[in-house]
Amino acid sequence: MQLETITALLKEIAFASVDLGWQMSPYLIFGLSVAAILHLLVPVSIVTKHLGGSRIRDLFKAIIIGTPLPLCSCSVIPTLVTL
Repeated sequence: MQLETITALLKEIAFASVDLGWQMSPYLIFGLSVAAILHLLVPVSIVTKHLGGSRIRDLFKAIIIGTPLPLCSCSVIPTLVTL
């Protein structure tokens, strides 16, 4: 009896995960496409010039640019390291 319950629960979790993946896929594709276009069009030297300094103005620029980014707490540090 318990094996059937666990199997049903795992099957429900798998179906919910696939459904969530299908719902998220347009947004993920859009976000990855925008990131790829920005990576191709914006040279690293411009990003370093405006965000890489140790002045307070560079910090505020980074805050203004980073505020609307929809990042979870686990992706903030890798994004910062990449920039």
